[in-house]
Amino acid sequence: MNKQKYNPFDFDGAKNLEPELLLEWFIDDNNNARFIQSTRNVILFGHRGCGKSMNLLYFSLPIERLKKDATNDSLLKNIGIYVPCNTPLAHRVDHEYLNDKKLSQALSEHYFTLGIAVSISDTLNKITDLMTPEDFSEISDELSYVINEELPKDNTLFRILKKSLNLELREIQEKFSGLTNNFNFSSARTLYTLVIPILNALKCTKTFTQSHFSLMIDDAQDLNNDQKLLLNSWLSYRDHSVFSFKIALAANEDFNRKTSSGGSIIEGHDYTSINLEQPFQNEHSKFGQLARDIIQKRLEKLAIAETTPEKFFLESPVFVAELEKCKGVIRDEYISTHPEASTKSINDHVYKYARARYFQNRHAKANRPTYSGIETLIHLSTGVIRNLLLPCYWMYDDMQSKLKENETVTFIPPHIQSDVIIKKSEDLWTRIRDGLDKELDTCSKEQATQIHNLVSALGDRFRDRLLNHKSEPRIVTFIIAKLNPSDELLIKPLFTIMRKAQILYRRSGPSKDEGRQDDLYTLNRLLWPARGLDPQGQAGRLSITSTDIVHAMNYGRLPPSRETKSDNMQEDLFDV
Repeated sequence: MNKQKYNPFDFDGAKNLEPELLLEWFIDDNNNARFIQSTRNVILFGHRGCGKSMNLLYFSLPIERLKKDATNDSLLKNIGIYVPCNTPLAHRVDHEYLNDKKLSQALSEHYFTLGIAVSISDTLNKITDLMTPEDFSEISDELSYVINEELPKDNTLFRILKKSLNLELREIQEKFSGLTNNFNFSSARTLYTLVIPILNALKCTKTFTQSHFSLMIDDAQDLNNDQKLLLNSWLSYRDHSVFSFKIALAANEDFNRKTSSGGSIIEGHDYTSINLEQPFQNEHSKFGQLARDIIQKRLEKLAIAETTPEKFFLESPVFVAELEKCKGVIRDEYISTHPEASTKSINDHVYKYARARYFQNRHAKANRPTYSGIETLIHLSTGVIRNLLLPCYWMYDDMQSKLKENETVTFIPPHIQSDVIIKKSEDLWTRIRDGLDKELDTCSKEQATQIHNLVSALGDRFRDRLLNHKSEPRIVTFIIAKLNPSDELLIKPLFTIMRKAQILYRRSGPSKDEGRQDDLYTLNRLLWPARGLDPQGQAGRLSITSTDIVHAMNYGRLPPSRETKSDNMQEDLFDV
């Protein structure tokens, strides 16, 4: 049997991948590496699936050991300790049952601190072969005092330490089952009474004297509010000679910079931020190249000679031919009315209008276009890696199921690509229509209905633009204009839910007004194939007033367009 035993486009979370597979599939652009392996605090922002966990795991110690160029010196220079927050421990809500606020905060910190210490123990247990008997003895003496328990002085030290810490976690959870307001919690652990002493004990040994410890806090948005404030307070810790934080935070909600002491942290002073979401998706953009590199990396596992993303995901020759015909018509029309136009002006005009002409000329009862090709997949991803891999996974699976036992997948025909894309697009619409309140606790039935209304209304408006607009027919990005406080109270919670559900993406871009920044919103482009729309947008954005947004939320349609001439003729702002 020659079929691939696994799907090379597996889009499962990085935490669920085998270490060897993660190492093989990771694309290191060397830009994030210099920050993640630095001694400064770093926050990685981005929607789920954009590569935050992948980046942290790739530079964590277990993965570092698998790298071909790994040496003892390189392993010990910066020790990445991966601390997941999307765990049963992080999701415990014990603190909510306490009337005493200080006791509630202490319990939250206790859980968080012990979770970090367990991860440190587990990580160090993987490099005991690099330590000396003197290391074990020195560390054991220090930590036995810290945890008030005798620890071994051999290579079982960190395994026993982890067991002891886990036992402490279990005991406090068992005690909580009979908790009262008079509960005595004098033994609460903190960063300064547990984690820092452990790291300082390591630094005192000859083996770790030059080491820096990167505490990699993944899915920090899953921490409770007290833990988030606490983590921000830790970011303001000035001494980075021993440790620093590398934090992955989903961008589905606004980042609160407040600390538990009532202060705030400042970017550039307390931390460096890295946004892993890429706003540009054309073939020359950073994300476009990254997407091709990721697909190419996956294809190399198939051992197909000289394969490329373009060859593997073939674009429909019928679509290409029809598009070329539209380009010729648009070019001839423009030259006839602008005989002195430069080559660049002609090419820009063709780029802007040829695809729109293709969709405009399609008969109302015609079948939907054939969605295929690597460029289409890149645009459908809306700039998120997991969104790029998901349709590829199902295309490969569908193609493999059609092959005989002795055959392997060498390419994906356009019709299979299109069938999968339209099916997944319809599934996304069904998910929205059925109601996000069925999957998100923070979404009410009323909000779920409003989200369906708004998405439907925006789809109608973008379709109307594609078929009728004279200046910017392929725009799929919008901004909220004239935002008033009463509308904001309704819109902001709804957009937070949509972003969490990955229905809506928010990025920043230059405003027309005095160099300011605007929030640019793009719906998940996988929505558009089911409506027969073009997922490849164009430069520019649609301006919608907050009043019209609220109207669409309530009634499922936008009022007639009130765009001004300047809105229609604005300069290229955002290459989508």
